Amino acid sequence: MSEEATELRLLDVPSELLASILRQAAPATPPLTIHNASVADDRSGSRRPGLTEQHPAYPILLAKVTEVALRSVCTQFRAVLPLSQARLLNVDSHRNAPRRETPHRVRAGTNVWLPEDVVLSDDTPTVLAYEVRADNSQSECIGAFSSSRVRWAGGGAGEDALTWYAAPHRHDFTFRTRMYEFLHHIARHNRVRLPHAQWALVRVELTTTRAAYWVGGQLVAEADLTREGTRRATLGWFGMVTYTSAYSWRNAVILQRPVSGESHM
Repeated sequence: MSEEATELRLLDVPSELLASILRQAAPATPPLTIHNASVADDRSGSRRPGLTEQHPAYPILLAKVTEVALRSVCTQFRAVLPLSQARLLNVDSHRNAPRRETPHRVRAGTNVWLPEDVVLSDDTPTVLAYEVRADNSQSECIGAFSSSRVRWAGGGAGEDALTWYAAPHRHDFTFRTRMYEFLHHIARHNRVRLPHAQWALVRVELTTTRAAYWVGGQLVAEADLTREGTRRATLGWFGMVTYTSAYSWRNAVILQRPVSGESHM
């Protein structure tokens, strides 16, 4: 069969069948927002998000890239394959950026909260995945979930954040409540230190009753929040908080679903 005949037969396929075939190559995906998106130049000179294959959002991004490529083939493909939503916020390239000049740096004494409202479930984990970089040998990279977004003021000003910890110089902290108060019912798995001046992937799974987090693919800790009397409120925000040191973060994605086959909750 000639190439021309093959093309004509493909174009004669009913729209519903063609859409089904294309969705096998580019499955439908949920909307994707990447906060502090890091971009890289591909071989064609185009800039694309620089998620690693280990990032939980990588399969979603790959499907969206495939979707864009298929839609560029012809008008018929564009007609049957709607473009799904993807947003890159605060975009920057880290290829040659000095550590102190990146816009993805959170300064000591400040907190940064992602703008997305998060509604937690009692049983299905919400996933936050992002990369952090310890910009000095004692950077404390502290992630958080809070309903009030109140900064640390000594513990008596309504601080309600559940926080998790990673640093290059210590590994004794894991989950803490009300920003910096210890939790007692924690299952510790791996004592992980961040590499200095290198990016590391952090993943958090959170419900109203349980929490778990990984650093560099290693499960660090799990917490039973019901035993602590610190059950999470349903509505809140994820963020990056600091104590006395700065650090950088990028490629933060919130997934309102469990990660298939990897949840420990």
